[in-house]
Amino acid sequence: MADTTLPPKVFVSYSHDSQEHKEWVLSLSKKLMDDGIDVILDQWDIGLSSNEIKFMNRGITESSRVLIICTEIYVDKANAGKGGVGYEGTIINEEFYEKLETNKFIPIIRQNTDRYLIPAFLKGQIYANFSDNADFDKEYEKLIRELHNEPVLKKPPVGEKPFLNTGVKPIIETQPQIITNNNHEFISVTPNWATFSGQDQYGSYADFTYISVTQRMRWIKPGTFMMGSPENEPEKYDDERQHRVTLTRGYWLAETAVTQELWEAVMKENPSTFRGKNRPVETVSWKDSVRFIQTINDLNPGLDLRLPTEAEWEYACRAGTETPFSFGRNITTDQVNYDGNYPYAKGKKGKYREETVDVKSLPANPWGLYEIHGNVREWCSDWYGGYPERAEIDPRGPENDVLRVMRGGSWSGLGRNVRSANRRRDVPGNRRSNTGFRLARGQ
Repeated sequence: MADTTLPPKVFVSYSHDSQEHKEWVLSLSKKLMDDGIDVILDQWDIGLSSNEIKFMNRGITESSRVLIICTEIYVDKANAGKGGVGYEGTIINEEFYEKLETNKFIPIIRQNTDRYLIPAFLKGQIYANFSDNADFDKEYEKLIRELHNEPVLKKPPVGEKPFLNTGVKPIIETQPQIITNNNHEFISVTPNWATFSGQDQYGSYADFTYISVTQRMRWIKPGTFMMGSPENEPEKYDDERQHRVTLTRGYWLAETAVTQELWEAVMKENPSTFRGKNRPVETVSWKDSVRFIQTINDLNPGLDLRLPTEAEWEYACRAGTETPFSFGRNITTDQVNYDGNYPYAKGKKGKYREETVDVKSLPANPWGLYEIHGNVREWCSDWYGGYPERAEIDPRGPENDVLRVMRGGSWSGLGRNVRSANRRRDVPGNRRSNTGFRLARGQ
């Protein structure tokens, strides 16, 4: 049986029309990689000693899907029998396509003509239209769902009869004793689930210990903030519509992502790619994260841990700031672990560590949260969906969908992808070496 946890492998076929076009293809490919697609691209996978014909033949036959970037030049070459890229005409031809399953090839329209063209051998094939940059996010959403074999629309489950008594009791959370001093909130009594509590320059905290592993939780007071990014924020994405959000109740949020030490203590195994007890656990899916939380809660009645909502995550990440990062308008790799080859908004290039770092090895944000930008993307409880135009109170995302939200960016991400407002999403069962999670708890 095939390993369904492996990412889909996708070959990108395109013509080298111009440097601008090559950079567009590279940017699309990197975004696909960030979203769980194993991309085969000549710009990464061909060296001076490589055999181009063997590379194309192997890439096309071994991949699960092939993206055909259809520019005017590509279509002209393909229809003339010259292939889309160099020697590609000797490998890909009409007979080759006809022998393969029809859904393997996805035309990507990248043209500025009134009538969109695709190669003759792909006649009738449904395509994704990336000609208008304004429609990029909408078309990309359809493409990424197709590559992950997830439907655009998911049929909702049949519910229960509305008049049945389900017997479900409401959740009653213990209210912390809060005192206010100089406009700061402090917890005056150690919560019953914690082993220790106190205050420091960031505010109130409470620790819980499992076996010999201690996790510090930070008290996040309720408040109102602007979620998403303003229109003038550089390198923003279209799914970041700015809107006012009010969180009416405070909550606890772990000051670090879950470490491998804590994961191993609870789960008795370690799935991580980059090993180290103080590094964040990664290569865990949303489902794995929920399973961990259920296990530790079962072992510690009253602990009541959960994943943060997307709104809770961004509110805590921003820590009262309105800039792209909680550190200000830009970042360095001394503050955030991300791919420093791709700095934000023409910033200075920095390190590319190509792996995670220990938690608490980089500066905390103003509310005492470490590596909330970069290092590993963090699962949230929400299904992924569009933001509303209206203000929201205690939002929890769509009722159902097919993708779960991840936040924070990672060691492998671009500078723009570790901004406070940046949103990512993935299939709940997928595991990535750049993805972990952070614990939350209600009052």
